[in-house]
Amino acid sequence: MGTEFSLVSWNVFQGLHHDSKKYRWVPNPALEDDLVGLDADVMVLPEAWRFARPDASWAEEFAERHGYHLHQWIAERASRPRDPVRWRMVIMTRIPARTLEPYVLPEVRALGGRAAVRVELLDSGLTLAGVHLYGIHLLRYQQLRGWWRERKAFGELCSSVDIVAGDMNMWGPLVRHDAGEMQSAVRGRTFPAPRPHSQIDHVLVSDRVDVVSSEVLPAMGSDHLPLRLVLRRRPA
Repeated sequence: MGTEFSLVSWNVFQGLHHDSKKYRWVPNPALEDDLVGLDADVMVLPEAWRFARPDASWAEEFAERHGYHLHQWIAERASRPRDPVRWRMVIMTRIPARTLEPYVLPEVRALGGRAAVRVELLDSGLTLAGVHLYGIHLLRYQQLRGWWRERKAFGELCSSVDIVAGDMNMWGPLVRHDAGEMQSAVRGRTFPAPRPHSQIDHVLVSDRVDVVSSEVLPAMGSDHLPLRLVLRRRPA
């Protein structure tokens, strides 16, 4: 009893959506309504901030308005050159949960620091990590050493929790290889949203977790598609 819960993982792309008439990314006025409509007990939200607005407290305000508890990690400095916003990783929960120590990832100076947010879901005793990895961006910037360091750190993170969810910026076979004993809970193309060709957003689960249902949802404004699942603690 009480161990089943819904989970959404969605990179909300700094609150932007693509305006097809203007052919550019603009603030998404429907983001808050879309998140409320997903009706999730747990939300893993990479890039949950407002584009180019370092002082915006969007995540804090959303959580307070809609009855969520906010678990987040914020970097000490700006996330990218010429970008004033500090990188943050956000999990929101509306079921009993406590924040655990974040798992700080190896830093790549050109891309700023990042960390996984970890929480314990108290009804089930399951632990969850929300991530936004550098992944393929390390290859783009020819940071091969950083790529190997991140892969090793990701494997260590997976061994410490029951669920890992988020934008992993990496294709399924490599993610599953590095995740050790964890298994994919949902499969389907997630990026880029208008015409997705790859799955780089994932939810991985340990053998303590049953997947009741899982799906990739249609485009909702971001450049990533949302994932929605119902999970539960597997009986001992």
